[in-house]
Amino acid sequence: AHDVFNSLIFQESDPESGLGGWGNPERDMRVEDGGFSASSGFFLSYPYPHTLRRNFTLQPDINETKRPNINPENMANTSFTPSEVQKLTTGFAGDFRAFQTYLEAIQGAHFSVHAIMGAATTSDMSGQCTNEAPPSCISSRIFGANEPMFWLHHAMVDKVWSDWQNIHPLNRDAFSGGSVQAVSDDDFDKYPVGMPPDLQVRVFAFVKTGKAHKGFNEDYRLPSYKWAFHTAQSKGRS
Repeated sequence: AHDVFNSLIFQESDPESGLGGWGNPERDMRVEDGGFSASSGFFLSYPYPHTLRRNFTLQPDINETKRPNINPENMANTSFTPSEVQKLTTGFAGDFRAFQTYLEAIQGAHFSVHAIMGAATTSDMSGQCTNEAPPSCISSRIFGANEPMFWLHHAMVDKVWSDWQNIHPLNRDAFSGGSVQAVSDDDFDKYPVGMPPDLQVRVFAFVKTGKAHKGFNEDYRLPSYKWAFHTAQSKGRS
């Protein structure tokens, strides 16, 4: 995790299976080898046909001057070292809010991988339109899913959460959060796990009986079977 730039995964240049290397700064950060390069015949279709762009950015906040809680000198790779991942999975027993706050911090393990892939610069991960983009192109975070590392990274985020859930009995059902993403720093400080209204946790049960099950509300029915669920506000307890 430390030497991301020289990681073997970015040295896979096979035109069919390789993820390719870092983008060429002289060509709008286009990836020029691997299965996602123009030389392999692959073009992304959203939001218009173009070549994948990837921009290694070790210090994404180096020019940050407006956010007092951000360290401009921070190295993005320091937030997802083995020791940091272990801290996430073994700490915060029963406290999902603290776990999520640490994981989702602006310079935390989740966003830092986006940042090191170019989320604040010219890249698909950043959602910025290319230099050759048509006038109709509007920059959007949705572009981030064009980057194959986006999917590998979020699989890892899910694994970290799963490991945390299973490492301590208090973590299994611990959950809380809002349904609206906190975008600004002030909103994130106040609602690190999402802004109101709160999400509901639905615990589904598949009951092989035609009779009502105490504590559950009948909602969906199939022949000889009953789908039922109990809804608990935020705390995830059935």
